[in-house]
This record gives sequence, C-alpha cells and structure tokens, in this order.
Amino acid sequence: MEIDEEVRQELIENLCEHLNAFKDVVNKIINRMRKAKTVEELMRLKKRLLLVWLDSMPLSSAECYFCLLGKKVSVVMINACKICNYGKLHKICLYEGSDYAKITEALRRAIKKIDKLYVKRGERYD
Repeated sequence: MEIDEEVRQELIENLCEHLNAFKDVVNKIINRMRKAKTVEELMRLKKRLLLVWLDSMPLSSAECYFCLLGKKVSVVMINACKICNYGKLHKICLYEGSDYAKITEALRRAIKKIDKLYVKRGERYD
C-alpha cells in the first residue's frame, strides 16, 4: 500500500500537537516535583506522571493513519471503517475483540493498577 502524502502530513501534525500538549503537562508535573517537600508528595506526583503518560498514548483516530485516510474518503466514519485496511487485518477497532479494543483494554487495566497500587492514600516513608 502506498502512503497518501496528505494523510501522512496530517498524522504527523496531529502527533506533534499531541506530543506538545503531553510535554506541557509533563513539564508542569516535573516542576511541581522540584518543589515537593516530602517523599510522599514526590511519589504522588510520580504516580500522576505515570497515569498521564499512559493516558496520553496517541491511540485516537486523530493519530491513526487509517482513520485519517477513511475520513478523507468518507464523511461517515462507520463507512470508512468498513473499508479500513487495518480493520481487515485486526477487526474494526470499535468491534469487541478487535486488536485495538484489546490494546485499549490492556492500557485501561494498567492505568487502573497504577492508580490503585503505585502509591496508596496515607502511605508514609520513614
């Protein structure tokens, strides 16, 4: 399959915007870490950083070559999904059991585990 240059450029622009927004949030958290007075505060901020990092993975349709290509050829996304080359190999993303659904579910579970386990309320480091 040959690359559609217009779609490639849109994808790269979207990824750059996503990265810049992510960097802004990460820098704010790191700056707060620099001012932390206790290990507990530092660890809570690190936990926040981990959650933001995972939640910021570029997995939306704005960062998907095939979604952007589909948007270019079809006004209605569900029609674009029906002809999606990624969907033909991995199942349409919105379908239960698709590879995309498995990836996003694994990510959701990782976020939930970090939120629950990384630093717990009331933890003290002596």
